[in-house]
Amino acid sequence: MRYKITHYAESLFESLKDVEVEKRIEILKNFLKVLRRNGDYSHLNHIVRQYEKVYLQHNKQTKIYIETPEPASIELKRTIQELFGKKAVFSEKTNSHLLAGIVLLINDSVLIDASARTRLEKLFVHTSI
Repeated sequence: MRYKITHYAESLFESLKDVEVEKRIEILKNFLKVLRRNGDYSHLNHIVRQYEKVYLQHNKQTKIYIETPEPASIELKRTIQELFGKKAVFSEKTNSHLLAGIVLLINDSVLIDASARTRLEKLFVHTSI
């Protein structure tokens, strides 16, 4: 890899910052050409994920992934948003296998698993010892 993923992501962010939409398309096309020329195109997914982190950090936003057995209510989202005191960008998934509870992933790094399924699994693992 010619450059680190973080360098690509930060460079892309700086290039796109404060630029009109029409100009962004051209910048993105050129960015992809640079990746191909440098032989780093295969790392595009990692670069995009790092770009997202840079973007969220710059805009003082928190990415929150919510997984619940039923669609998350507006009240739940509001409560979570109040806990973080920042702008929250939500991504949701409904997972009927959870039974009850919630799984939160914050900025792709902090996992809070308060699902009934996980609690039951832990209970059975500890009682079978």
